[in-house]
Amino acid sequence: MPSPSARAAQLTQSAEAGESRGPGGGFSPRARLVLWTIVLTLPVVAFVLMHLGGQLPLHSVLLAIALLAAGLWTTELIDPAATGVLVIALLATCIGLPAGLGAPWASVVAPGGKPISGVGTVLASLSSDVMLLMWGSLVLGRASLVTALSERIALVILKPFASSPTMLAAGLLISSALLSMWMTNTASAAIVLAVAAPIVTRRDPLARAAVLAIASGCNLGAVASPVGTPPTAMATQQLRELGTGVTFTQWLLFGLPFACALLIGAFITIKLLIPMPRRWDESITNPLINEHTHSTHHAGSHTNKHAITLTAIVFIACVLLWILGSSHGIPPGVVALSAASVLIVTGIVSISDLRSLQWDVLLLIFAGLCLGEMLDRTGLARLAVQASSLHTLSPAIMVGSLALIAMVLSAFMSNTAVAALLLPAALSIILAAAPRPTDTGLFSSETSAALFRSAFAVAMGAASAMPLAVSTPANALCFSSGAARSRDFLILGTVVGLIGIGLCVALELIP
Repeated sequence: MPSPSARAAQLTQSAEAGESRGPGGGFSPRARLVLWTIVLTLPVVAFVLMHLGGQLPLHSVLLAIALLAAGLWTTELIDPAATGVLVIALLATCIGLPAGLGAPWASVVAPGGKPISGVGTVLASLSSDVMLLMWGSLVLGRASLVTALSERIALVILKPFASSPTMLAAGLLISSALLSMWMTNTASAAIVLAVAAPIVTRRDPLARAAVLAIASGCNLGAVASPVGTPPTAMATQQLRELGTGVTFTQWLLFGLPFACALLIGAFITIKLLIPMPRRWDESITNPLINEHTHSTHHAGSHTNKHAITLTAIVFIACVLLWILGSSHGIPPGVVALSAASVLIVTGIVSISDLRSLQWDVLLLIFAGLCLGEMLDRTGLARLAVQASSLHTLSPAIMVGSLALIAMVLSAFMSNTAVAALLLPAALSIILAAAPRPTDTGLFSSETSAALFRSAFAVAMGAASAMPLAVSTPANALCFSSGAARSRDFLILGTVVGLIGIGLCVALELIP
């Protein structure tokens, strides 16, 4: 029988292979033809209308690229990562290259925008802190998986909760959330599902509750940390680029209580949705304890002990340096890069492990950052917001609407793509109504706080959207166990979404 770590690796690979619906998005040939016609026609029409309306040529080209990206990301006619590569190529060739060759139209931006000097400007996000941060966190997650460190952590957390069905569900929720704060929710779900396999395979109310608890923990726990999910990392990066000075610790201090509130709401919903057995048979958890013993024996060799110890030391040091970032000034991305280099040089993470990283996720993040940077740098995002009058809405309605839109879109498409499309608009809404930066070049504390809450609303909405069984890879993994129904995810995801939107609105209403 394979160990939990082996099962986790298998589950992770299967989830990564099936994260998207693949080319065609599951549509019939006729539907695909119609969708392709719409997706390709809309950018052309927008370009022509912008040009005839006397808009800047640069804005016309950029809007066409953004609409093409939105259409492909929404329909998934091709893989989201493939769309990301296309977006990067179009931005570099249609905007960066002409600007570098001195084409006048490619360097004229709206008032308040920043000039584009060439391809290097368009692709500058590749060396951004968030790219290093996400790559390093993927390497850390891979190291914790191959050494079974994450499996051990999950088992240690679960052991005190094995006294009753309700406590066991709470333990699964907490362990999933804690893991998802520091590694991808796909890997977190695979690890906890593998550890809890003796429970999940029972096909009873406890298994149903366990699966929903794991899915909730993996999706909602990621909101607490800038490295938990791409939307939070992208939000942090864009806030830093604006000069708000948001740090890893500041996000953690705001995101952790918010995530805890969502987790509590999810747990109460699960408890009300699924009646737990009143009688508790301790033999139910015996297989889990036996798995713990097997895992400990399996990782008991001298080499494994050293690998686990070193991985744990690197992980703890990395987290501490992230949290204490304001005191030592080392960017989080550099910390993650250094930690990853230690794990690679020592052989804990092999070259084959590096090949198995989620490079498609990194490509998608890179594309989103490039597109967001161009929308902001050219001033197109701010012009679109001013034309729509969204900045005239009350802060509470505006933030609640952003969270709702992000949740609805992320239920059907990649949450990274949603963040890429919505974050520039969300920040531009605040900037359109915000006072000019002070003489020091910094925004006022009120403006910085408003920018943070808007970005957080989008990131939270994109990351916590879980109403469908296929909304996230974690949902898909948990649903594939067969222990829960689509209706369960719909009810749980809707309730959690309403709680998240309500919290965002409430925070705006608090003086």
